[in-house]
Amino acid sequence: MSANPSPSSRVPWRLLASALVLAALVAWLLWPAKKKTVAAAWAHFDRTRATRIAIHRPGHPAVVLQKQNGAWRLTQPYAAASDQSTVRSLLSELSSIQPDRKLGAVSHLASYGLDHPASITIGLASGKQMRYLFGNSAPTGEGDYLKLASSPEVVLAPDYLKADSLHGPFNFQDKSLLHFKSSAVTAVSILYQGRRARFHKVHGKWPARSQTIGDLVDSLKNATINKIADPNGKDLARYGLAHPAIQVRLNWQGGGGSLEIGKKTNSGDYYARSSARPAVVTISSYLLDDMKKLAQSPKPAPIPKPPKSAKKK
Repeated sequence: MSANPSPSSRVPWRLLASALVLAALVAWLLWPAKKKTVAAAWAHFDRTRATRIAIHRPGHPAVVLQKQNGAWRLTQPYAAASDQSTVRSLLSELSSIQPDRKLGAVSHLASYGLDHPASITIGLASGKQMRYLFGNSAPTGEGDYLKLASSPEVVLAPDYLKADSLHGPFNFQDKSLLHFKSSAVTAVSILYQGRRARFHKVHGKWPARSQTIGDLVDSLKNATINKIADPNGKDLARYGLAHPAIQVRLNWQGGGGSLEIGKKTNSGDYYARSSARPAVVTISSYLLDDMKKLAQSPKPAPIPKPPKSAKKK
């Protein structure tokens, strides 16, 4: 009869088993994860190398954007600063298209609405161009037909792509009414019905009615254009801007800007023109409320002088 192994002889085996389990666990944790395979984008290009965008829609003027000194600008059908995030979003979508289905080469482009298509042409710094042709929507509602001008292949693109891409000039332009920081404004001047009101910051604070002045400055800072009425601003009298109903002037650290407001539109907005651009635009009526309130408010009473008896002898 053999003797049972002593507890001390079983310890090395337990340690060895624990070490093997621990090593297996560490190996599992550190093992490189399998990379998810991502399908290559159809007709990919480096969007950071794009320098020109031209959008052609049948029956509409061409929309052209140019990259100038690192920033995008609208150059056709009129000149204006561009909304940089909107342009970047367009380039991002076009450079990363994942078709829902590839139909291959087709012989009858008219059947897909590609004989007279809308198009977007991307010009790259290398001189290469990517021209996307947008056709009809698929009868099943799955998406829209799309092809490159340089390839016979037609694909079925997601339906949001066409809706997000083929826009007029207003969608791509900068819609800010004026560019400034509220905290940098030092003076406000308002001319309304022949009466001018001026307000100046003193030691970094607005005087009486400071809340209304601050509200007006913040409203103008966040104000956006609703519509372009005349991109060149040639016929000012037509919009009541030859003799504006309200004129506002802001002075801020390092500069200043102005806003002129004319007639009321049929929709309830007002025609306006700012120093930021020559265009006649429309703005929301709420912006006028604080202007009128400040212009019509009575001037603060002067501080009374102390009586003679109170003066030191």
